[in-house]
Amino acid sequence: MMSPLALVIAHAPPRRVAGRTARASCTSPRRRKLSSEQEAAIRALAQTRSLRVLAAEFGVSHETIRAVVREEPGAPLAAPA
Repeated sequence: MMSPLALVIAHAPPRRVAGRTARASCTSPRRRKLSSEQEAAIRALAQTRSLRVLAAEFGVSHETIRAVVREEPGAPLAAPA
C-alpha cells in the first residue's frame, strides 16, 4: 500500500504481450506480388544479377527477391511471426 504522502502523477497502462496487435494487416497474409512464372525467372537470373537489379526489373524490394531466391520452388513464403 502506498504512503498517504506519496504523489502519483500517472499510472502506466498495462503492457500487451509482444506480437499481439489488433491490426488486421498483421493477422491475414499479404497478397503475393509475383507470379510463379516471375519467381522462376528470378531464380534463373539470380546467378548472374544482383538482388537490387532484379528488384528494380520486377518492381519489388530486394528483400522480396531474397525471399524468393531462398525459398524452395513452389513453396509459399513463410508468414511473419
